[in-house]
Amino acid sequence: MPRWFLYLNGAALAVMGAMIFAQRVRERPLHRQLLGLLWATLCIGVGGALLLMGRGYLDTPGGLHRNASGLPERKPMPELPTGR
Repeated sequence: MPRWFLYLNGAALAVMGAMIFAQRVRERPLHRQLLGLLWATLCIGVGGALLLMGRGYLDTPGGLHRNASGLPERKPMPELPTGR
């Protein structure tokens, strides 16, 4: 997955979550307020995780991983059973 994709989607989710959070704080009734705040918090968290993946602090699924020397390497594919 390209880094620009992670940056773009992470920033978009974080901004969207912050805007939803600002709107839902003043919303009534209580159940809509709580569900909206939960959704906004989830958006901010996932957006932050995508930004961390783009910076290299978190591993991307199926991406390259760094070994002890700092060189990137792919995780080996798991062995599939061949016998019955």
